[in-house]
Amino acid sequence: MLRRGWIICLVLMSIFLGDSYARHIIGGDITYECLGNGRYKVTMFIYRDCRPQENAAALDAQASIAVYRGNTQFSLVGSFFASLSSSGRIDPPDYPCVELPPGLCVERGQYEFEITLPSWPSSQSYYIVYQRCCRNNTISNIVDPGSIGATYFIEITPESQESCNNSPVFKNFPPTVVCVDQSFVFDHSVSDTESDSIVYRFGTPLEGGGLSGSSFNNPGDPSACDGVKPTPPCRPPYRGVRFRSPTYSTENPMGGDPIISIDSETGIITGTPTIQGQFVITVIAEEYKDGEKIGEVNRDFQFNVAKCDPTVFARVQSAITINESNVFLRSCGEFTIPFRDSSYEERFISTYKWKFNINGEEEVYNQKNVDVTFPALGEYSGQLIVNEGTECSDSTDIDISVLPNIEADFEFAYDTCIAGDVVFNNFSYSDADGGITEYSWDFGDGNISPNQNPAHFYQEPGIWDASLIIRDGNNCMDTLTKAISYFPVPPDHAFPDQKDIACLPADVLFDNLPPPVNETYDITWDFGDGTTGIGYRPVHTYTEQGTYDVGVSLVSPIGCETSAFFPDMITTQPSPVADFDFTPLRPTNLDKEVTFINKSEAAIAYGWNIERIGSYSSENLVINFPDSGIYNVSLIAVHENGCTDTLLRPVDIEPIVIFTVPNAFSPNGDSENDIFKGIGVFVGMKEFVIRVYDRWGNQVYEGHDPQEGWDGSLANSSYMASPGMYVYMVEYLDARNRPKKHFGEVFLIN
Repeated sequence: MLRRGWIICLVLMSIFLGDSYARHIIGGDITYECLGNGRYKVTMFIYRDCRPQENAAALDAQASIAVYRGNTQFSLVGSFFASLSSSGRIDPPDYPCVELPPGLCVERGQYEFEITLPSWPSSQSYYIVYQRCCRNNTISNIVDPGSIGATYFIEITPESQESCNNSPVFKNFPPTVVCVDQSFVFDHSVSDTESDSIVYRFGTPLEGGGLSGSSFNNPGDPSACDGVKPTPPCRPPYRGVRFRSPTYSTENPMGGDPIISIDSETGIITGTPTIQGQFVITVIAEEYKDGEKIGEVNRDFQFNVAKCDPTVFARVQSAITINESNVFLRSCGEFTIPFRDSSYEERFISTYKWKFNINGEEEVYNQKNVDVTFPALGEYSGQLIVNEGTECSDSTDIDISVLPNIEADFEFAYDTCIAGDVVFNNFSYSDADGGITEYSWDFGDGNISPNQNPAHFYQEPGIWDASLIIRDGNNCMDTLTKAISYFPVPPDHAFPDQKDIACLPADVLFDNLPPPVNETYDITWDFGDGTTGIGYRPVHTYTEQGTYDVGVSLVSPIGCETSAFFPDMITTQPSPVADFDFTPLRPTNLDKEVTFINKSEAAIAYGWNIERIGSYSSENLVINFPDSGIYNVSLIAVHENGCTDTLLRPVDIEPIVIFTVPNAFSPNGDSENDIFKGIGVFVGMKEFVIRVYDRWGNQVYEGHDPQEGWDGSLANSSYMASPGMYVYMVEYLDARNRPKKHFGEVFLIN
């Protein structure tokens, strides 16, 4: 029974812990309304981080509430559970022109309940308390945030009871995200029905609960004061969190430049945060009546400081960007300049304003794109402003240089039918002092030139785009491109006087056509042996010995024609015939010496190459192979004219496995024929097994090593087998994994 009780306890504990432990609390506040006769309506807001994350529990459906009374010593008046009245997500602030980080999610839960205070009004304060673990472990400004929770309480002072006062109520919900390096203004003030005086200050967030009972690594009572869900919440006083000093403190909870601060009279928080992270802050609003403090209300909340990306940028198209706020635009020879807007994101832009300073007068345009005419050469300035006068405004300055004219121009000349240089004549000009300083030609075929008037020979036919880029001393540039249709045929002198000697049978590649010829030309060949062919770089096979004249005719894609004749271009010579035999025809690992007999014809020299063995030059050859296997043997036969022929044949040195056994043995200990085992060649043998059976079919022996054998004893015993006839079966794989089986009889003799 004791064991079963422990099992039940562990199961219940795991169920309870799985629902209660969470790092999700990011803030809360409690306020009250006096209904009279000691009765109060209490409203509690609890805020949680609802992004998907591990161990992020939902808001408590039933919040554990405690009421304490006292000034220095506190007694529990009562405790109860308050139901979650409503909940909903709070959207991030609508920052104009800013893209907020994705995934932000804050949920607010509201709890409302009524209580009646005994002995009201009392000379002691009442405290309404809620505690919960845990805070987000990513909070930047306090120590060990993931291991501590928070305490939210409201004090109803004797002075407040005496006048049936209502607590102040915070008017605005804090923003879920604050942008780093951007000024921040938030009204954290309260409203008060009695119009009492309010003084604001930062306070210290309070600890509440802990990790006790959160897991089996943190055992304990989850409802205790150090538990994840104190039930009831523990009595005052409450300990403040430890700030990460000296960077952060109660008065400086976020840092910043200027530092994040709160105005004591207005409750407005201002400053510019400079560090990304999460920061827990407590704001306290102290309530005064006739100069006497009668109470206070506090809110604990986590501010998220993140990088926010702006979405509106003023940009000018076709300009050189100097930096994000300044561009440079150069006009060479044109006094009317088109200014084209490329600002983004356009969906956030509602107004455009262009301003230009022209001879001391400001010209303003309010459309998206403008054309501006400048009166003379010179330097001018301008500016583009989008969304002027709004929080979404951005601008960029423009420096304009109106410079002298520059113009690229050229012509070219060439023989359209006979291949030769294309000559380029440059007619470009510039009105700038010093004229043109740089020429850059791109002929379209991968070749370039810096010359003023170059000539270029195209190695390939085609339609080539030839471009000229010019530059003057003002760094003005102009470009001109013209198409050149280049499909000539080679001149007669360009055809080479080529002689080739080939060995029969001769596969000859005809690649002797000079540029600019390619596969787009119509090409007809006369190979001189009575056959013809067509195409660019054909291959023709000559089968007879002799000398051959070759002719070719060409027609370019535009109809230009030429032909060439190559006398005695191809001479074919006889080739030897390589051949050999070897013996034995089936060599094995038992007889590895092989004799190679040369049977080549019309040869005067020979070259042998034996794979993994070596090379030899003798006519015949004897090789003692080192091991079994297949060896590729090639013989090169050489004719007296230098022509060769090659024959390759594989030689298989077959691995032979031999296994034989005697037909009788006598296991009598005289050291002669005591063991029944095999003899032979076992190299390469695999998966060997031998089994011996008696006359009734009972197995008396099994072995797996061909080097070992049966000593006559019965299987799995120390008894000897009886004399008589036995049957054996042998199975194995030979060196080439071929299965082998042997059956036979053996006689056991005493």
